[in-house]
Amino acid sequence: MALRVLLLLPCNSGAAVGDYFRGQFWRVANNRRRKLGVEITLGAIDCIPVFARGEDDAVVLETEMHRVFGYDVFPSMDRLKGKLGRLARAIANGLMRIEKNFDKIYILLNVKAYAIATELAINNFLPKHVKQKIVFRYVPGNPPRFTKLIVTTIEEIARIANTENS
Repeated sequence: MALRVLLLLPCNSGAAVGDYFRGQFWRVANNRRRKLGVEITLGAIDCIPVFARGEDDAVVLETEMHRVFGYDVFPSMDRLKGKLGRLARAIANGLMRIEKNFDKIYILLNVKAYAIATELAINNFLPKHVKQKIVFRYVPGNPPRFTKLIVTTIEEIARIANTENS
């Protein structure tokens, strides 16, 4: 059976038109997964469903971008101050909703508020069987380093997938 992998990235301004693929990091991830021919589902950690739509689920899969259409919110620490606990619970709820569909969940972030909330979610709100599926990596800010992290992580996934399929 093929390895089922989810790669979660930060949301981006493409949310406004319901298309995260307009963002640089999503394009990098999409191009790399296609080039390597590896089956990876992309998704986002996004505060829009929680704070703009009143949902309790901050994980948006690439097939669910309609959930953020029409909104563009930058997840700054100032904007999310005092709301990180709520966001953490929503991240945990999203991960619990989708975890049964994936063998591994990679979460790559470069947004401090999302990283803090994700760490809170993993450490405080997720059962052990879900935690064991997660690989969480945070690179503060730095777009070139984050781009490299995306590329090397997808290459790592491709190696693991090829090993399991051989």
